[in-house]
Amino acid sequence: MNVSRWQVKKKQLQLFPLFEDYDQLNIGSITRSQFHRVLLELELEALLSPQEIRVLCQRFHQNIGHRHDVNYIAFCQAVYDAACMDKRLP
Repeated sequence: MNVSRWQVKKKQLQLFPLFEDYDQLNIGSITRSQFHRVLLELELEALLSPQEIRVLCQRFHQNIGHRHDVNYIAFCQAVYDAACMDKRLP
């Protein structure tokens, strides 16, 4: 997570819009494959090992019915907090 927070801060990345594009039900979570695609779009996936991505999915895991989703709101907040950024500022 250290690498991703510095990348987010350096590029002033806005994380929420890309995650929200995949969250059609507006429930604050997306599938693991969608989470992986967003990391790829943000160019963060290349900075993380497959094991680190699995750990992130486990850390921000959320059960939705029988699905095992990722709570992207908690993930974004944790990254913004670690990067000392205000999520509301562009």
